[in-house]
Amino acid sequence: MKIKLPLFFSILGLLSLFTLGACSHPTSDFYKKAESFIQTYYLKADAKGSLKITEGPAAQKIKQELDLLEGLTPSQNPERPKMTYKIFACENPIEDQAHCDYQLDIQMDHQTRVRKGRLSLRKIDEVWWITQFVEAPYEDS
Repeated sequence: MKIKLPLFFSILGLLSLFTLGACSHPTSDFYKKAESFIQTYYLKADAKGSLKITEGPAAQKIKQELDLLEGLTPSQNPERPKMTYKIFACENPIEDQAHCDYQLDIQMDHQTRVRKGRLSLRKIDEVWWITQFVEAPYEDS
């Protein structure tokens, strides 16, 4: 069963096709920060580690998640799904703000589930921070 993405993400995907020529290079500071967040938060499942590179609503969201998990005993068999990601659009910064769209491919139970999202970044005192991250519902493929 496929879950349709909200209109926002559908339009975002179309806009991404038109902005690919204007995408920032993967060596730019904010692109590296976006990559670091995805690797830490999703691939390593390290919410505390990802908190170190977030500010504002993104930091609040992660703090709430950590509060919910506080006191829970970790699973003895923490089998995590295999995940890969792709940053498919990173807008060139406008002033001190940038956005990156990403896709996670999550393999579990012999299925690949796709999750798309958007990171908002802001440059504060010459350092890029993740200030917001939103995700669309899963899609089965």
